[in-house]
Amino acid sequence: MSLTLRLYQPSDAAMIASWLKNEYLMRQWCTDRYERYPVTPEDMNTYHARHIDGQYSRALTIEVGDFTIYNDFVNDPRDFEKNNVLYHYPINNDRLIIGKFCSIACGAKFIFNCANRLYL
Repeated sequence: MSLTLRLYQPSDAAMIASWLKNEYLMRQWCTDRYERYPVTPEDMNTYHARHIDGQYSRALTIEVGDFTIYNDFVNDPRDFEKNNVLYHYPINNDRLIIGKFCSIACGAKFIFNCANRLYL
């Protein structure tokens, strides 16, 4: 059997919504992403348009406190998210919160939950 992954398309929402037969299954699948059951395809497409759009959704889940500094001697420090925040995908709702008055060393890596996968 072969499986091919592709990007989400608005037409997928009806199929996904049909899998959610009750509120318990919905909460297992999406925790608190949607406020009410049943989830409609319109709810899914609205959520996707607002939150799952690449860089914008990552920026919402990374908070940096006042007076925190970072310098990179190898790469451009403005590419901190791309080079130092690894396996950070919006689907998991993981958050990175860096406190106030922190000094982050060059090359420091923040590795998220998606890195913990078993591949066969």
